[in-house]
Amino acid sequence: MDYAFWLQVLLTAIPIALTAFVEHMRRKYEKREQERQKAAEKLEKQATATALGLQSLLRNSIIQLHDKCLRDGRKKTYYDTQNMDFLYQAYHGLGGNGMVTDIYNDFKTFEIIPREM
Repeated sequence: MDYAFWLQVLLTAIPIALTAFVEHMRRKYEKREQERQKAAEKLEKQATATALGLQSLLRNSIIQLHDKCLRDGRKKTYYDTQNMDFLYQAYHGLGGNGMVTDIYNDFKTFEIIPREM
């Protein structure tokens, strides 16, 4: 047997096999990274849509509460005040401002109706 020949074949085949294995693992990693990136982008879009939806619901609740108290002669209860504060803090925390801030500031000027026991 020609051991030198087989040794030369082995010494040539090992680097080729290692290179092929490393390339296979690199492609597998890149594919997994692309899938992870797509999943992260999808989650980011969903989080943004959820935040915008929640902000819209909060804005609507603020406007409705303001309008109710406006119809009641610019009068509000303590619970209305507390509710408006919580709604506005959440709305503002989500980045909302502008028109709703004006509504909130107007609401703060409404007269508080004393609670009946």
